[in-house]
Amino acid sequence: MSSRSPSVAPLPQESDGWKSQVQSLLALCNHPLLRELNYPLTLLSTLSHPPSVEDIDTLFSPLARVRFILQHPSSPRPKNPAQSYDGLITLCASVPTRPYSLHDLANAMIWCIYPKAKRSLHKRQFEVLVLDAQKEGRVFPTRRSRLRDLLTMFDEGGAILRLDPLPSIQTPIRSSEELSSIINQLSKELFLFGHAIVEHLVLSPNFLPSIRVKVLLVPGVACDLDTYLANLFASEDAVLREAMELPSLRLGDLAQCQESRGIGLGF
Repeated sequence: MSSRSPSVAPLPQESDGWKSQVQSLLALCNHPLLRELNYPLTLLSTLSHPPSVEDIDTLFSPLARVRFILQHPSSPRPKNPAQSYDGLITLCASVPTRPYSLHDLANAMIWCIYPKAKRSLHKRQFEVLVLDAQKEGRVFPTRRSRLRDLLTMFDEGGAILRLDPLPSIQTPIRSSEELSSIINQLSKELFLFGHAIVEHLVLSPNFLPSIRVKVLLVPGVACDLDTYLANLFASEDAVLREAMELPSLRLGDLAQCQESRGIGLGF
């Protein structure tokens, strides 16, 4: 799974299509899954027109602590890690953003909520990318390592499940059923991280329960999720892989986590 997900909907070629997508997103401002995005959505609603990349940068860069720069849809592939998506974020604090892209707009809003974690995740992606290139003896690697894959899956389709208490897992969890059994016995709180989930919520809400998400378990006492995740993404390979190797879960299965707390997920 690449940082430019193949499941992303085509860019609307007419302003009416882009305007419709933004209006649909704004209409979801009270959706339980998007509660963390209420402030970015409020900022977005102040515009009298669908946002350009320049608008996205003006609105969100103070919160995200990065710049959102124009990426033309037909931009050439990077020739080295420094020119890659993760390289530009790590080395230049600049997030390439495609015009009229709901996927990239959702990504910018997630940056507002988790600026430290997003920066740390892409820094780690860049570091692994450089190592992969060195191992292959190439300027740019041809294969995606498992760690890069895990980080990308979480960036695109990740959900954070804060558990109290956080279980001590002695053996690897092999199945979604086993993971569900563990978390259903504990007090829990669900947070959205993956921007592709926001896109699906707008474009294909009927399919949302069947979408599989990459779950990350964090302790209930973690006072600042952004800092906690940033530190986790910067940790040693073995620690990070152990945390991220959990089976994926259907979003519909995770609905119980919120319903047990009196919060429905809207499907």
